[in-house]
Amino acid sequence: MNWDAVGAIAETLGAVGVIATLLYLTTQIRHNTKALRVSAFHASTQSLVGENDLLAANGELADIVQRALAGESLSPTEQLRFDFALTSNFRSLEEGFYLRDEELLDPRLWRRIDVSLNRLVRLKAVQDYWSREDFGYDEGFKAYVDAKIAELSE
Repeated sequence: MNWDAVGAIAETLGAVGVIATLLYLTTQIRHNTKALRVSAFHASTQSLVGENDLLAANGELADIVQRALAGESLSPTEQLRFDFALTSNFRSLEEGFYLRDEELLDPRLWRRIDVSLNRLVRLKAVQDYWSREDFGYDEGFKAYVDAKIAELSE
């Protein structure tokens, strides 16, 4: 066997090694992407559940939210608590929007989040909040919510 044959065999083995490495890395990237999506799904779900738990565990806040959504006037302190509750809720929705844009959120969860957002922006008290506080949100999310609200007036 001459050196040319040994070199050709070594190159072939090197190419096979590179292909095997690429296949392994592809598998690992897919696994990691799936793990990130599962983690994002869990975090977003927990965030939204936390919003529900907040109202379920705090009767006084639930009463404030109910009165605000019914169009009743609130004291300045009650209005502040209502606004903070909505800010917390919108931050959870904004997180889902971001994860969706980064393709880390399962489309099934995004549909649930979007349904929640659709229900929320139909409420006048929520629209009033949004008109006062929208400046504090990501521009993409702000444009998305603004478009949803605009659809309602068409």
